Amino acid sequence: MITLLRLGLFFLLMGCVSTAPYSSVAHRNAVELKVEVLSVLSKATGSFEDSALEVRRVELLASKAMEFAKSIPQNGGTVELWNEVMGPQESLWSEFKKKWSQDGALKPLILKLTKRNMTSGFDAIIKVESSKIGGGGA
Repeated sequence: MITLLRLGLFFLLMGCVSTAPYSSVAHRNAVELKVEVLSVLSKATGSFEDSALEVRRVELLASKAMEFAKSIPQNGGTVELWNEVMGPQESLWSEFKKKWSQDGALKPLILKLTKRNMTSGFDAIIKVESSKIGGGGA
C-alpha cells in the first residue's frame, strides 16, 4: 500500500527539477485531471456503481496523460510521479478506487484525507511541469 512517507520522499528526491523540456500539454493534462479526479472523489459518499462511468472516464484521461508524459524525452521522474498518483497499481488512485468499490460509500474523514493526498500529488506534478525549462514557473 502506498504511504504518505513514500510519496513525500519521492517529492523530496524529485526536487521539483527536471531536465525534460516544458510542455504546455503536459501541464494542462495535470491541471485538468486534478479537477476531474477531485470531482469523482466528491461522489464517493455514494455507491461506486453509480459513478463507475465517471471513474472509467478519469482512468482513460489519466492513461492518456501518462502516455503523453512518457513520450517526453528525459521525463522519467515525472512519469514515476504520475505512477505514484494515478498508476494502475499501488497508487493513490488505485487504493482509493479499491476501497470505494469494496466498502461502498466512504466516510467523510477518509474522503478528506484522500482529497488532501491526491491534491498534494497533483500539485507536485504541476509544480514539476511548471519548473521545466521554458515553463516560466517554479
